[in-house]
Amino acid sequence: MQILIYFQGATQLNDLRFDSHTSYEHSSSVSEFQNCMADVLRSDLLQKIQTSCKYSIMIDESTDISVKQN
Repeated sequence: MQILIYFQGATQLNDLRFDSHTSYEHSSSVSEFQNCMADVLRSDLLQKIQTSCKYSIMIDESTDISVKQN
């Protein structure tokens, strides 16, 4: 998967290489990075919601694989 990402031009991932034998490109490392970023974004969003006087929720109908409406 990482090779495909390089071919698509994601050169920022070169920063994940520590040396020729060590990189942080393993799926568990990438998953951990994504979880950390999600935690930061989630806490920022929750903080904004808690300090806001007003907010709204937009709901859109979707369908699952069996075309059942949710």
